[in-house]
Amino acid sequence: MNWKIIYIPLFGMLLTVGNLRGQSVAFLEVAPDARAAALGEAGTALSPDAWSVYWNVAKAVAAQSQMEVAYSFTPWMRDYLSGSRFHRVGGFYRFSDKDAIVAGFRHFANGEFGLTDENGVEAGWVNPKEYALEVGYAHNLMKGLSVGATVRYIRSDFGALQAVDPANAVAFDLGIYYQKQLDGLSQASLLSFGLTMSDLGTRIKYATSEYALPTRLAAGAALTLPLAEHHALLCTANAAYRLVPSNSRVCSGGVGIEYGFYNIGFLRAGYRWNDLEKNAGGDYVSLGVGIRYWHLFADAAWRLATEEYDALDKTFTFSVGVNF
Repeated sequence: MNWKIIYIPLFGMLLTVGNLRGQSVAFLEVAPDARAAALGEAGTALSPDAWSVYWNVAKAVAAQSQMEVAYSFTPWMRDYLSGSRFHRVGGFYRFSDKDAIVAGFRHFANGEFGLTDENGVEAGWVNPKEYALEVGYAHNLMKGLSVGATVRYIRSDFGALQAVDPANAVAFDLGIYYQKQLDGLSQASLLSFGLTMSDLGTRIKYATSEYALPTRLAAGAALTLPLAEHHALLCTANAAYRLVPSNSRVCSGGVGIEYGFYNIGFLRAGYRWNDLEKNAGGDYVSLGVGIRYWHLFADAAWRLATEEYDALDKTFTFSVGVNF
């Protein structure tokens, strides 16, 4: 048996939150930003921001600012892997009231792995990396309703493994976003809905093994309510279903709440649930904070597992950005 082949599936498994079966590039399912991560990953219908390219491309055209760019960082499984890091960049540009473009880049460094052959003899080290580059377009169909699409290039590279070329794939996202002001509650109250289909695309192949991309259908809703002058409350919820791979179909969901004061400081909390029996990861509580000042913003989120064993317990995500 060839050690090159033995360890390929292991790398794909280490990318996941809960060792997803029958797929690779599972980093595509990880929440890209700290705000949504703090809200139980309920980002499909959240207000438009630089991360719309990942959550719902259709949101970008509904943004109040003309342009926004942000960066996010997560140390991945830091108690188990050395040098494992997750970097993301996202942004949008509205060139009219009806049209916007989005772009994003993700880089997932797995850290170094020691390899052994079937006899237990050391066979060297590898430092696998994965990338995703995406661009998209959003268009406003009518007041409050917008649609969008994204194309994504994915590359998975296991580095020094001989005779194993980097794997590539192409995927597409589709999104719908609707928002409406609720005058019956308050002029500042805003209700929004989102619907997305993510990572429809080709299979990704490693040597003699190939995997389907994690194609998902997600729906979400969000409601922003004013509590008093300069104080507001946001409630959001999300549900998702992984359609592909067929042997790893699973439902998941999340809810979150955000309290904002003076539109400067924000406190957040959320809850995320998954189907642990189908290896989709365990449930967890999320907490976060955020700050906005002038055109700058920063957010942080912490994940607190509810299961006895969760390799991502106490994982934190930090995001910073600027808008114009």
